[in-house]
Amino acid sequence: MTYGQIFGTGQIFSLWYWLLTALIWVVVSHSTLGVPNDLAIRARRGEDAARSDIVTLAGIHARRLDEGFQLFGAWISGLLAFVLTVLALTGLWLRVEPVAALFLLALPLSLVLFRRRRLAARVLREEPDAEALLDMIGWHRFWTQAIGLLSIFLAVFIGVMLHLIRTYPPF
Repeated sequence: MTYGQIFGTGQIFSLWYWLLTALIWVVVSHSTLGVPNDLAIRARRGEDAARSDIVTLAGIHARRLDEGFQLFGAWISGLLAFVLTVLALTGLWLRVEPVAALFLLALPLSLVLFRRRRLAARVLREEPDAEALLDMIGWHRFWTQAIGLLSIFLAVFIGVMLHLIRTYPPF
């Protein structure tokens, strides 16, 4: 690979794409419903102030997320479905690699957004105590990281396939 291929912005194999992917998944995995991981760790150790902060933060962010989806949920869902469909068709069907790379970031992030919305609704419905909330947040973080890991493997696979198709065309 040449310097332009590694640092260019038009490929899945670009260094910038993988730096952006890593940054996005670090930011997405850092907090759940406004509860940073360091606060969750302190609450698991038994700090009473951290436990009360978790319940407060999660309640505030769950209400804000729920209100936003109550107002704009149908529009957000429709727009997201449209954008994901256009990105998938353009990137994967027409083999436009930068668009495929964007699709491979947007699809798993939309799954995380869907899971976060479900978690917010569950927190508002059940009004859990600190211990139950820590379990919910822990499982959400686990699945967020699993989705991120799976999406990275999928991006590598599709990137290799696009590269092979470009290098050795079937026809």
